Amino acid sequence: METNQTVLRKPTIDYIQILRAIAAVMVVLCHARDFLKGSAYEDLAHSLFWPGAFGVDLFFIISGFIIVYTSYDYSRNDTIKFLKKRFFRVWPLYFILTAIYVVVVMLTDTKDMNGFSYNPSGREFEVLNIIKSLSFIPLDTNKPIYFGVATLFVGWTLNYEIYFYLVCAAGLLFSRYKYWFYGLWFVLTLIVIPAHLGLINKDRPFIEGYGYYNLMMQSLVWEFVFGAVIAIMFRKNILNIERKNLAIPIIILGISSPVYAYITQHNAGHGITHSGLYFCIMFFALALCHKFISKHIKFPKSLLLIGNASYSLYLTHPITFIIVFKLKSIIFPDWSSASFSFLFTVVVASIFISIMSYNFIEKKISALHR
Repeated sequence: METNQTVLRKPTIDYIQILRAIAAVMVVLCHARDFLKGSAYEDLAHSLFWPGAFGVDLFFIISGFIIVYTSYDYSRNDTIKFLKKRFFRVWPLYFILTAIYVVVVMLTDTKDMNGFSYNPSGREFEVLNIIKSLSFIPLDTNKPIYFGVATLFVGWTLNYEIYFYLVCAAGLLFSRYKYWFYGLWFVLTLIVIPAHLGLINKDRPFIEGYGYYNLMMQSLVWEFVFGAVIAIMFRKNILNIERKNLAIPIIILGISSPVYAYITQHNAGHGITHSGLYFCIMFFALALCHKFISKHIKFPKSLLLIGNASYSLYLTHPITFIIVFKLKSIIFPDWSSASFSFLFTVVVASIFISIMSYNFIEKKISALHR
């Protein structure tokens, strides 16, 4: 059994790291397109890079998978261990980069950054809201799906992550009955209660005054659930197509799904009924053929490195954008930021900085709590 798990683990992590790299770069490109606002390239940039926002949906599916896959054998006695690992994986880096982001924004005038919305209302930088952001408390529970964003604005997604972690930790308390708990919990919060409230068909359901529950019933949560279900099937060795004549068509069809969405679904939203559906199809196809992938596909180390640094890339790129823009203004004042050359420069710089963050911050934090 130990040998089998060893064989399964490496290829799984490899192809998931590639997906994480793709998801992170998609998000960075989506945000970088804002530099072209107001220029002759605005519409083209929007068409090319706006769908990158849905890298968030892919992140959620992957997260659901990883959390259940890595805690599959956990029991009640492992609850604290689970919470500790999740805390050190997410919070220290988020705290450090939020602090850096606040300082950078406070010391820098970002109004001339071609419409890039770093500080939409200013409320995100109030002390109480910084504390709420770092505590994964939505700033406005009546505004789905972002719920008031966060001080470091990409942090809105971490509110969903932490919610899923807490549900998983609660399930561990039920030990071998944890999957019964998960099933009942998500059926109740995502189907039964919304149906009772008449919200089951709403795209972004919420009720004034329902607070944190408004986040709990968003369709984004289904993406975590989907990833978790795939992880259970994976650990039970249900997903195991190896034959080339079956695996290749399935992989091609799976990858074609988000490509189709990228080309056609420009006005789609987040959630499993929109962009998330196409990534779910792809993720299922790849998981189904993981044994074939592990034997026949070798991934570039550079992409694996970006996948490893994807969390850093997700959190650091807003900071990198500001710094690179200001450096350009000082060193190359005649170089227009409303250009594809500058857009790709900030993306490459973001990847470089994220790798530095991963090697010198993330890995150091991980070493501290082992």
